[in-house]
Amino acid sequence: MKPVSIVVAAAGVALVAGIVWVLGPGARWVLEHIDGVAIGGLAGLAGKDLAAALDAVRGRVLAVATGLAALVAVYYTARNADTARRTFQLGERGHVTDRYGKAVEQLGSAQAPVRLGGLYALDQLGQDNPSPALRQTIVDVICAYLRMPYTPPAEQERHEKIRATQRAARARRLLRRGSRPRPA
Repeated sequence: MKPVSIVVAAAGVALVAGIVWVLGPGARWVLEHIDGVAIGGLAGLAGKDLAAALDAVRGRVLAVATGLAALVAVYYTARNADTARRTFQLGERGHVTDRYGKAVEQLGSAQAPVRLGGLYALDQLGQDNPSPALRQTIVDVICAYLRMPYTPPAEQERHEKIRATQRAARARRLLRRGSRPRPA
């Protein structure tokens, strides 16, 4: 526990003990020593007047205690609101980081539509986020991606893929008719 917390806890315990004491036997002491009211004797309060004065002291103490409790409640509510705000900001930052990571990951895909989707995702992320630093990072990533050398697939490899796709389609068509495909 922090030293400040210990001091605050001790002060709180002392305050509660003081309030409990004043609500009980301490009300008479407060009436005599703080308010300066004489109790008993010819010039002092007695009976109903004494009871009313003691109730008035107890009412003041309860009013002060209620005010202090309200101040403590406001303090803790403000502290919790600040914590909630910071938690929300961290979550939002994590969401932006996830979106950025997924968009950049799409740029490395072998399929052109996925790479194009990654570029659009980065663009949208830059437009959604007011941070100039993130926007500049996105612009830098897009520029670096566009400067990367592109090597189209070899013509021979492309023809082999087309022939393999045609053979697979022919085999499916023959299987639907019920005949067996010829070995290639």
